Amino acid sequence: MNGVTEFPFCLVGASEIEARKYCIDNDFIFRCIERDGNKLAITRDICVDRINVALNNGFVVRAYIG
Repeated sequence: MNGVTEFPFCLVGASEIEARKYCIDNDFIFRCIERDGNKLAITRDICVDRINVALNNGFVVRAYIG
């Protein structure tokens, strides 16, 4: 696995299913924060074991720890 700071960036371009599986397999929580340009309701807490992703047409376009 990549370093923790590099981990989210390796998800860009992956399908939602692939990204979700990769997060689960590496002990991260997967959270979709935006789908096709529509922002979803989220909490403001920061979790170092959670990856937030933005999806467009079922593929990850942005990802970050939080």
